[in-house]
This record gives sequence, C-alpha cells and structure tokens, in this order.
Amino acid sequence: PFIQRQIEIIKPNIILLMGSIAAKAILNSNLDISKLRGKWHLYKSINLTKKIECLVTYHPKTLIQFPKEKKFSWEDLQILQKKILNEN
Repeated sequence: PFIQRQIEIIKPNIILLMGSIAAKAILNSNLDISKLRGKWHLYKSINLTKKIECLVTYHPKTLIQFPKEKKFSWEDLQILQKKILNEN
C-alpha cells in the first residue's frame, strides 16, 4: 500500500521495475523475471485515471552476481530510452 500510494502521488509516465520482487509486487504477477523483462506492462490502480507503463529489468545485485545478464539489462535500458525519447 505504501508504494501504491507513492505512485498515485507522483503519477509517473513510466516505471522501471528493477528486480523480481519489485516486478511481482507492482505487477501482481507470479511470472519469472526472465518472462517479464524486455516487455512493457501496465500498472493499474483504482485511484489513478490512467494506466502507467512499466518495464522490468534485472536488479543491480543480480548483474554483479551474474555478469552475463548485463546484456539483457542493456537491451531493457535501450527500450526505456526509446520510449522516453518518443514521448518528448
């Protein structure tokens, strides 16, 4: 509820969810992060009039422990950058 309220106050256009805990909590999903990352998802709240686009990527700690995953996070950041540039 605390994070949900923060999102409702800030009303961001985009949310970057870093890690499986954040992704599962915000998206209310049981899917593995490898299935969630790299795609846009919608965050919905009863107190918001519009849905917020969310992108999932690996947590920085995961990238330190498993450097091979960095290429996937880099792809995710490029997807995010493209979205941000298209909105401006």
